[in-house]
Amino acid sequence: MRDTLVGRIAIVTGAASGIGRAIACRFAAEGAQVIAVDLDGGALEALAAEAGDGGIVPMQASVTEPDDVSRVFAFCRDRFDGAASA
Repeated sequence: MRDTLVGRIAIVTGAASGIGRAIACRFAAEGAQVIAVDLDGGALEALAAEAGDGGIVPMQASVTEPDDVSRVFAFCRDRFDGAASA
């Protein structure tokens, strides 16, 4: 894979399985820091463990809950020094 996304941050919802998982893995392989969001915490932890190098950070949350969405963006701002905005 190329490093075309180095320095980029991606928030991927539905990341525990299917298309969301594939997107999270591809973005991480391309060098992005990925925040993987899903309701299935166990599957998210397995995804992060498979990625290994810390390129995928799991966050259990529901995008249908405004407080959860705010928590995801607050986490990104804290972790990446203000790089994400709601």
